[in-house]
Amino acid sequence: MTKAKQKPLAGSLRQLSEALGEDRSTLARLVKEVEIEPVGRSGAHPTYAVRDLVAALRATGDDGAPDPSKMSPFARAAHYRGERDRQRLAADAGELIPVDDVHDQYSAIMKIVARTFDTLPDLLERDVGLPAAAVARLERALDAARTELHRQLVAE
Repeated sequence: MTKAKQKPLAGSLRQLSEALGEDRSTLARLVKEVEIEPVGRSGAHPTYAVRDLVAALRATGDDGAPDPSKMSPFARAAHYRGERDRQRLAADAGELIPVDDVHDQYSAIMKIVARTFDTLPDLLERDVGLPAAAVARLERALDAARTELHRQLVAE
């Protein structure tokens, strides 16, 4: 004798929000993000399996965002696959820049700044006739600026 398949415990978002003590809008967002399929209808409203909603709630962090460390291996793989696809689309649309390109651009900019810091005192002394004491003061100020710039870039 085979066991009849039991209908899952289900309810509308309003009913489940009251039962679980969660905000209805949070559950609605979760249903949409995780793509939980309704198991039926109650009047004009879809009903969702309690086990699906509870599993989705368990897979989120305190902020309500998906937490891969709390997901099943299959859901985690799907999550990362989706993130990878999202990043690929953003890169194709020009919204993301590869990190190597950013490093190359920063490097080129910093070389120009360093060359300017190195040559400015000599240029001002030779072309403008800046006195030696002023050149020495300028070199100290540029060295301090270079040190501060380096400190801030390394801190980030």
